[in-house]
Amino acid sequence: MEIVNVFENLMTYQFILIAALCGVVAFIIKQIPKVPNWLIPIIILIIGIFAMMAWMGFTVEFLILGALASALECYIYELFTSTMSGIFKQKKVETTDQS
Repeated sequence: MEIVNVFENLMTYQFILIAALCGVVAFIIKQIPKVPNWLIPIIILIIGIFAMMAWMGFTVEFLILGALASALECYIYELFTSTMSGIFKQKKVETTDQS
């Protein structure tokens, strides 16, 4: 396994689909009230690794790609929620300052 192969496979459609699958599963799990928030990234990591290896093959390369796909999903989710909370907090401050 070469490190170059891992980076070449980062932008394949399989990688993007696994990251999207992790996002959908994370959204569904987030709706379950009994699942603590700290457990969601661990579940997504396991699902991302398993899905990538089941689809592409059981190699170390695809184990790494599965972990990276789940990490990408977690990053995008945090980026989106932080951005939205920052935008709405900023709008709230602006409306209270004008009064």
